[in-house]
Amino acid sequence: HELPLLDAVFYFKAGAIFEPAEKAGLASLTTTMMRVGGTEESTPDEVDEALEFRAAEVGLQAGDDMLSASVSAVKDKFPEALRLLAAMLRAPRFDPARLEVERARALEEIRRRWDDPGTIAELNFRRLVYGASSPWGRLADADSIGRIRREDLLAFQRTFIHPNNAVMGVAGDFEPRAMKKLLEETFRKWPQAKVTPPAVPKIKDEVPVGVHLVARPFSQSHVEIGH
Repeated sequence: HELPLLDAVFYFKAGAIFEPAEKAGLASLTTTMMRVGGTEESTPDEVDEALEFRAAEVGLQAGDDMLSASVSAVKDKFPEALRLLAAMLRAPRFDPARLEVERARALEEIRRRWDDPGTIAELNFRRLVYGASSPWGRLADADSIGRIRREDLLAFQRTFIHPNNAVMGVAGDFEPRAMKKLLEETFRKWPQAKVTPPAVPKIKDEVPVGVHLVARPFSQSHVEIGH
C-alpha cells in the first residue's frame, strides 16, 4: 500500500514471423500505430493528453512471435488508463496522418540501423543462424515499409488481437475480486474470433559454423556466440 501502483500486460500469439515477406515491418508498425494512432472514439492527440493527465504509461510492441501491450498507473487512475488500452486493442483508429509520421520514423531507423555495433552484431547473427530469407532472420527495408497501407494494419489487428489469443497478467496494490470485476466490465464487449496464424517454414539446421567478422570504423566491438 506504500506504493499504490498497478501494472497490467497482455501477450498475444502474433508477431513478425507471421507477416508477409513483402511487407516486413508490418507487425511493428501495427503495434506502434495502435498506441499512437488514436482510437475509434479519440484522436491521437486526445489519447496522448488523456494519458499525460493521468500520469499513465501505455506501450505496445511487436516481437518475433508475440505482440505485447502494457499499462502502468497509480491505483486511482488505473481503471481509466486500462479503458484507454482496451480501446487501443479493440478499436484502433490508425490515423492516416500519424501513419505517415511513423512510416518516416521507421525508415529513419532502418537507415541508421548499421550505425550501432550491437545492432550490427544482432542482425547479422540472426541472418547467419536462420538465413536471410527465414521469417526469423528477415529484415524490414524501405521497400517493404513503403508497401504497407492502413488496410494492412487493420487486417493484422483484426486477425490477431482477440481475447482468446491473449494471456493477461496484473500486479500491484489491488483486491482480487474488485480487479476481476473491473476486467470483466472493461473487456466484456471484446469479441472472440478464430485465430489461425499463417504457417511458418521450419528452421533449417544449416548454421555456418565458424567466426564471422563485420568490420566497421568504430571504437566499440560487440560479440555474439550461439547456435
